[in-house]
Amino acid sequence: MLPFARVVRGREGLCGSGFFDTFSLYPITLFDGTAKLLLFTLIPAAFIGAVPAAFVRAFSWSTLLQLMAASLAFMSLAGVVFHRGLRRYESGSAIQVEV
Repeated sequence: MLPFARVVRGREGLCGSGFFDTFSLYPITLFDGTAKLLLFTLIPAAFIGAVPAAFVRAFSWSTLLQLMAASLAFMSLAGVVFHRGLRRYESGSAIQVEV
């Protein structure tokens, strides 16, 4: 997340210095609905601590299959987005001269 912080804020700021780690230390039951939504989407800190801890505490094969399916879905989505970006990519160093 550090490179992301430098691009967005020009310094470590909000995204650096353990910001995500701070939220991942607390149990997810501590937060209300809106905070949970933010911690699972915009600031995905809940995936660092809450999901693995819940999985280890209450192991089930169905949960394992759900996590594997979600991982496969996210990896597939990332691959599609990456390849679409490659198709649209034009070299930033290409010099085009009109004659």
